[in-house]
Amino acid sequence: VMVDFEESKEMSTYLACFIVCDFEHTKSVIEANIGEKIPLKVFATRAQVKNTQFALNSTVNIMKYFIEYFDIPYPLPKLDLIAIPDFVSGAMEHWGLVTFRETSLLYDEEKSSSGNKQRVVEVVAHELAHSWFGNLVTMNWWNDLWLNEGFASYIETKGMAHVYPEWDMMDQFLIDTMHSVLSLDATPSSHPIVQTVVTPDQITEIFDSITYDKGASLLRMLDNAITEETFRKGVKEYLLKYRYGNAVTQYLWDELQKLVPKDVSITDIMGTWTVQMGYPILTVTDEGKEYVLTQKRFLKDYSNTVAKSSPYGYKWSVPVTFVTDLAPKKAETRWFKHDQPNIKITKPPGIKWIKFNHDQMGYYRVNYTPDHWKLLAANMAQMTTSDKAHLLEESFSIAESGDLSYDIPLQLTSYLQKEFHYVLWSIGAGKIGSLRKYLIDSPDYNEYLKYRSKLVFNAYKSIGWLESAQDTHLKRRVRSIILSFACQSGIADCLTTAKTKFDLWLKDPAKNPVSQELRNIVYHYGMEGGGKDEWFNLLNLYKKEIDANEKLKMLEALAAVKETWLLQHLIQLGTIEGEGQLIRSQDYFTMLGYISSNPIGTSIVWNYVRENWKYLEERFGLNERYLGRLIPTITSSFTMNLQLQEMETFFAANPNAGAGALARKQALTNVKNNIKWVRSNRNSVISWFKNHNSQ
Repeated sequence: VMVDFEESKEMSTYLACFIVCDFEHTKSVIEANIGEKIPLKVFATRAQVKNTQFALNSTVNIMKYFIEYFDIPYPLPKLDLIAIPDFVSGAMEHWGLVTFRETSLLYDEEKSSSGNKQRVVEVVAHELAHSWFGNLVTMNWWNDLWLNEGFASYIETKGMAHVYPEWDMMDQFLIDTMHSVLSLDATPSSHPIVQTVVTPDQITEIFDSITYDKGASLLRMLDNAITEETFRKGVKEYLLKYRYGNAVTQYLWDELQKLVPKDVSITDIMGTWTVQMGYPILTVTDEGKEYVLTQKRFLKDYSNTVAKSSPYGYKWSVPVTFVTDLAPKKAETRWFKHDQPNIKITKPPGIKWIKFNHDQMGYYRVNYTPDHWKLLAANMAQMTTSDKAHLLEESFSIAESGDLSYDIPLQLTSYLQKEFHYVLWSIGAGKIGSLRKYLIDSPDYNEYLKYRSKLVFNAYKSIGWLESAQDTHLKRRVRSIILSFACQSGIADCLTTAKTKFDLWLKDPAKNPVSQELRNIVYHYGMEGGGKDEWFNLLNLYKKEIDANEKLKMLEALAAVKETWLLQHLIQLGTIEGEGQLIRSQDYFTMLGYISSNPIGTSIVWNYVRENWKYLEERFGLNERYLGRLIPTITSSFTMNLQLQEMETFFAANPNAGAGALARKQALTNVKNNIKWVRSNRNSVISWFKNHNSQ
């Protein structure tokens, strides 16, 4: 059979893709207000094609939004998406034939959770955004990768917010994108967003959260600072001017510069954010009639710095926004230039409180006096969801650095007893949960569990296990967080309910199905309370399951068991390749990560990796980014000098890290921070829990 193809558009070679398969597809047509109709197909295996409908419908709506946002027609004559059963990346923006893992494209209404549903939309929107940013215009060299990936990571959120406004995606941007990279970027092992890239390992290495998430956060900040319409027009002109060609970051700044006042230098402002790593913390001082703001570089550990020069001396040009109780949703903006020692903001007359960095639009932190923090805490009910989220996350992060007492963030968590919003509980549960690794070996660990139980009690009773067809997307998502937090806190009713549901399901899955929203919790805590009989029964179900998301939920549960020999057995199952392979290669590092998150599994995985590093090198290669990132995952809960010494010894014995060199530095930095935290904060935090529990 001879097949003739149309001549391809001009594109970078990495975007070309050919696939030969017997997959089936669903189809539709994309119609926007400009351009031609675009035939759309979504491919999957015969067994999974029924689960492509949601991605198909979402693609139609997201593509229509993107075409109208950029005001540039989709450049190709067709668009295909395909779900590949074993695919190393989450997805890849091959132009006109976008490739995905099954978990990133398929949605089963009976098995997939709301989290799975949102993940599909997120990845689809990200890859589709590349049709313009990355494909139509490609970076000149890997130094500017951030502009491709950062833009796609930001614009995906706009697309999701437009198509699914009830998901509050602009609020979710904080927890999905911004907060994690703020943590990483506050360490000396971070790196500038624009950097020199020479080797293949360096290319692989820069596909990290600085490139994706910091890039997205900076573009969001710029979009807000110069207004959305100005930003959109500048982006359009950039894409039109350099279409079917290559560009560098400066070219985008040049197009935006044409649209802003002459006293605003986009190049100078954004240079402070892209050529030096890190970000500032602004300190607010109340001087009576005005607020005085100063800045310094924010670090988790100010004693653990590496002397890396910066053309701006680690000062930034900051768009300072603020709101007050008189207009809690209407922000004002002042520019704090990198060459200014401070800025002064006249106190608005008649205000009760003022909060800086409205909705955490800016990529910086803000610290206040303890009394100012307490005033903001007392008035959180007046604020937007993003401002509440900002205060919760920021207070914990500043306390970690030593610039704020832990009394402030711990007291702020009490607000979670009043409001059960998904974003707020995601932050609260995450921050309180992150203390576990510091306290789990303390003789007063029970004080920590008591406070957790007290904190979640109202939410657990209110949200509960009982679901309704009328539950919103966000209520479904927050239920998962609250139930998981309650079970991990040791609430007996939560653990008993999870184990009962698990045992009934394991006995007869068809007769006793578990809701897709509750499966992660039921499987995990059911298996955590089980033994070898339950484990092997679950393993048999895992072997038979064909849905990729469901298999991951089962795999995570298999890793939750408390018997060490079963965890060892699971690791060995992961080494089987070819005929009889149980765990896909794409899921291998995920499996090791799941086991290492089990307190009794951490040392098992750490020992296994050290003993079998040569095998891992041979199987995956040192250029495999997920191999490099495995080390920070395993060691994230290390809190002792002995563990730090083991890491240093292992790295010395295996000096060639390949694409994992930066990940090793980040792992060492994280463990040093953990050790410092235990030394500096454990006693005071436990004391706070004791005092609060006795009230």
